[in-house]
Amino acid sequence: MYHFTDGGLRNVWLRNGYQMYETPYGKAVSFQDGDGLTRAVCLALTRRVGRLTGVEFRYPTFNNPPQPPL
Repeated sequence: MYHFTDGGLRNVWLRNGYQMYETPYGKAVSFQDGDGLTRAVCLALTRRVGRLTGVEFRYPTFNNPPQPPL
């Protein structure tokens, strides 16, 4: 399992959908569907019972920065 810590999240673990690599700089990871992973995490956060932590509340903004004005 892979501990997904993107954006400061601490309680997200992935069972599949990723691949680990060894590089000259150390270990690296790639995700098969990064956008789908972001959507799944955001959806799980909206369905969570109880209060969100500050990191969880900011996660959707962290992954989708504001667009420039037209």
